[in-house]
Amino acid sequence: MKHLKRHRGILFIVLALVIAALTIGGCGGDSSSSGSQQLQKPVPVPSKAEDIQPNDSVVQCQISLFLEWSGANPSKMRVYVRESSDVAGLTNYTKDQLSKEIDVIIDEDLDWLMLGQQLSCNIKLEATPEGGTAFHIYNITH
Repeated sequence: MKHLKRHRGILFIVLALVIAALTIGGCGGDSSSSGSQQLQKPVPVPSKAEDIQPNDSVVQCQISLFLEWSGANPSKMRVYVRESSDVAGLTNYTKDQLSKEIDVIIDEDLDWLMLGQQLSCNIKLEATPEGGTAFHIYNITH
């Protein structure tokens, strides 16, 4: 009987070590990959145009405020970033902006936009004429 208790104790220790190793090692796989697509970590937004990498993102956001107008249509607005998905092979600068508000420039004439409206869109970071950076929103649907 003593012999069986000793083996049970050793078995428990080995099992605990295996579980700990799998938990720490992520079950032997790379937790940052899904199939062949690599998920990006958040990338800080550069302040200078020359530091911008090719980028794009698919975003779910909500309109918080209209900042500028072009005639009857908004040309700049503030949105709250709810979700951000990577576009294959491109940097995603909006992932670092999750649960934050960002200002975006609108190049489309969209008279149907309303405060509080939920949007699905693409957002990418582009250079400004002054050499800075600004987010541009496009492919907007509701």
